[in-house]
Amino acid sequence: MKRSLFAVAAVVLGMGFPLPSAQADGLLKRHHHARPPCESGFKLVEEITYQDVIKTVCKMVPETRKKWVYSWVDDPFCIRDAKHGQCPNCAGPYCRKQLVKRQIDVPCPTLKCVTEQVVERVQVVTYRKVPCDATSTGPVKK
Repeated sequence: MKRSLFAVAAVVLGMGFPLPSAQADGLLKRHHHARPPCESGFKLVEEITYQDVIKTVCKMVPETRKKWVYSWVDDPFCIRDAKHGQCPNCAGPYCRKQLVKRQIDVPCPTLKCVTEQVVERVQVVTYRKVPCDATSTGPVKK
């Protein structure tokens, strides 16, 4: 009987006095608006700087497919006529066809999701510890 009363009392006291939770950042956790403590003989100087932060975001773009297209191009050329010996005459012009291979983008009616990196400037507040002036903390010399 005493044992069960002791157990019930322990549960009631445990509910009335909660223990602090054991978090990984427990005692070191600070709010962003609170200044950190400073040692004596020093003062904290607040500096506001800007830092580039790279974020990866999703973006919908129209889908395109790559397609190879073949076509013919006329390529005219001349041949030197060797029948006449000394005369610089040409035989021709002749025309030959050359095969040309090109890659084109064909738009599709669908959209696809791609990732894009966006650079964003973020305001960062830093605190720098500097020693106090010797004239303000020490005795006045005349």
